[in-house]
Parts: sequence; structure tokens; C-alpha cells
Amino acid sequence: MDNIIDKWAMEFRKKENAPAITVLEKFSCKGYECIVRNGDCFDIKLGYVVIPENHKYFEKPFNEIEIDCHYGLTFSGYLRYEDKLVYAIGFDCGHGMDLDFVKPEPKDPSEWMKCNKDVAFVKNELKKIVNQLCTE
Repeated sequence: MDNIIDKWAMEFRKKENAPAITVLEKFSCKGYECIVRNGDCFDIKLGYVVIPENHKYFEKPFNEIEIDCHYGLTFSGYLRYEDKLVYAIGFDCGHGMDLDFVKPEPKDPSEWMKCNKDVAFVKNELKKIVNQLCTE
């Protein structure tokens, strides 16, 4: 594990480093819990599927999981929400094509761009992930 991305990703896979998140919306799909939340800037949407302990992808690095979703998986690790500690895989909508410039330009740089992907888009991608998990 020589590169910094792998080291960073390993830290998030540890229970004690699990970030606390605020859930925007959650739903169940074929027995999997799915979570949508906002990112920290630009109103970016993120989607997660909770992976049960008995699944082959439990505690597996996201870059070793073959799942087709929006620009690929960008997360695997523990999350805290609603007094729960869960292991999840996920993706984000923070890629160049996901962002539109806001005009006129706001004074606050964190508001210069807005995510053009909505909750419905993220939910659709999460359902695609679950369908693939069910065929594994």
C-alpha cells in the first residue's frame, strides 16, 4: 500500500474513524439499506448501500469491488448515523460533469457551483448497485 489514496481509504475502513453523517433520505431495496446524503460543499449528493457482515464485499476496498455505478464506487468503509455503525459502499456526484457554475457568481466560493444530480438520480443509482449485489 504505497500510494496515499490507499492509505486514506484504509483509515475510513476502520470502525473508530467512521464519520458521522446526516441522512437526507434512506430506503430499503431488496433487503439492503440505502442512504442518500449531501456532501460538504456544492450541494453534492452521495449514495451508500449498507453491506451486511456475511456479504463477500464486507470490509473490502471499493477499488477491488466490480460494481457499475455513476463514475464508479468512491467509498467503502464504516459510517455512523442514527446511533448506528454500519459498513457501506458508495459513490458521489462530485465529478466535473455533475457540477454547474452558478451565475451571477456568489461571493462565497463554496457556492460557485451546484450539483446537477438530485436525490432521484442517486436513488436510481443505488437501486442499480443493489441489483448487482443481488447477483453476486
